[in-house]
Amino acid sequence: MPIARFWLMHRNIDRITAEESIKTAMIGASVQSGEGLSLLMSDLRKQMGTVAEIDVAAEKLTEQLDKVGLQSLKSLASAFR
Repeated sequence: MPIARFWLMHRNIDRITAEESIKTAMIGASVQSGEGLSLLMSDLRKQMGTVAEIDVAAEKLTEQLDKVGLQSLKSLASAFR
């Protein structure tokens, strides 16, 4: 690793630690009131974003046997025997 990259990464450690400390302080200050806590939680949920959404009703409607796909998988399996 080049020395310049090492020192750049070393400086980022302090930045990341400071950011975590600020978040911890914000959490400590926010939990003192119910409104502050709800605002903090909504802000954190916005930052997390949506990882995955599954529409269960649509899944049940489209649940059926894929005969073509099953046959292609069987042919692949027989090719490796």
